[in-house]
Amino acid sequence: MAGERIVWQTTQKERVLYYGFSFGQIIFYTTMVSFLQIFLTDIGITAAAVGIILLVARVWDAVNDPMFGVIVAKSSLKGGKYKPWLKISPVLIFGFTVLLFALPAGSTGSGAAFSPAIKTALAAVLYICWGMSYTICDVPYFSVVSVMTSQVAERNSVIGRGRLFTMIGAALVTVVMPLLYPSWGWFPAAALMAAAAFLFMFPLGFAAKERIHNADSQEKAPALGEIVRAVGKNRYLLILCAAILVTNITNTTSTIAGYFAIHCLGGPQRIPLITTVPLLVSVLFTAFAPAIIRRVDKFRVYLICFAVAFVTCFGIFFTGYSNLAVFVILSILRTTSLMFIGTFIILFIVDCAEYGRYKTGEDITAVSVSLQTFTVKAISAMSAALGMFVLGLSGFIDGAGAVQPPEVINALFILISIVPAAGVSGGFLILFFGYKLRDNYVQVMAKVNNGELGREEAQAQLPKIFS
Repeated sequence: MAGERIVWQTTQKERVLYYGFSFGQIIFYTTMVSFLQIFLTDIGITAAAVGIILLVARVWDAVNDPMFGVIVAKSSLKGGKYKPWLKISPVLIFGFTVLLFALPAGSTGSGAAFSPAIKTALAAVLYICWGMSYTICDVPYFSVVSVMTSQVAERNSVIGRGRLFTMIGAALVTVVMPLLYPSWGWFPAAALMAAAAFLFMFPLGFAAKERIHNADSQEKAPALGEIVRAVGKNRYLLILCAAILVTNITNTTSTIAGYFAIHCLGGPQRIPLITTVPLLVSVLFTAFAPAIIRRVDKFRVYLICFAVAFVTCFGIFFTGYSNLAVFVILSILRTTSLMFIGTFIILFIVDCAEYGRYKTGEDITAVSVSLQTFTVKAISAMSAALGMFVLGLSGFIDGAGAVQPPEVINALFILISIVPAAGVSGGFLILFFGYKLRDNYVQVMAKVNNGELGREEAQAQLPKIFS
């Protein structure tokens, strides 16, 4: 809520460990999203096969998100609704990360016992298992904030500062991995990242306190049909997910950035230049974001970031990359805006869950989060597969150190510049015309949901569209 003083319900220890979980989680995620495809093509799996792996694994990952969201919504485990999942998931993610990057490079000779077909199958199975493990952490991690505090301003601050540590973790990976894997090898570099991520994530599941409980849901967990109906009645959750879908369907940047640095800018040492440098600027912006959105409604900031992303995509397309300084500056502006769009979406998801509970009486926070992650993962699967399929059709040559033909170089530039602009423009229009929730409205709804305000008093303070 703009200008609202934060009344802390969480402890400083909880907040620090939540930020640590954010830091560790993004180390796992960035290692996979930014480097797995490069690793797989380096060990001899074709670009087209990698595209299929990404598509199948991430689509299944997307499908099991709502399924797991329902499980969490209906669960009543010893130790809390979300905490038990936060304890086990870091162990599973660590194990599958290490196994994935342990796949050997060759198909003949000592130490290389797998054929390309077997490696492709193993990579697909392990990546699917990794995605399911990540789901087990993702939904509870985003949902637990809603039961740690009932204050909207505090939620915004905790999540916002968590996003700052997300940016720092992502920047760390994009610096360290390109430095380590060419000299150390893929497995030692990835194992180091995984160990660090695990150590930061593990404590939160033991320290977080679930303070907010819905008395009705404690008596009787909602049935699956009730959950589905509650989601169907939550128009702003559906609008938000539609905007996410459209925005991300053409976002090939994260999948292609590493290849672009290697084959267009001069080698893996250039990866930090177009990933880390923009991320560091994003860290600075994110550091100030919680303070900004306490004074300015976060939705207005969100729309501005959409506009900046759209303009800079076209800027990169028209200026090219021969002038590296201009390219990096435009990449910084685009990455900062896209990172804000991607990482701060959870603030709006939590708001939508509050609105849904106000409208229906059902607490479907976990389902709301899982529906958002389903949308992101399903569409990112398509955008990642799109990028890899285009590279395959352009004649991409697999294997470490391969020299790519001009058709691949051209395809990489199109995929990293103009293609993402289409989705960004569509997402902006959907939100601009369809999304009406604002922080001050959500705070009123939260007071009703927590029994602090009567519904008639609330309706007098809210626009008629929320009646």
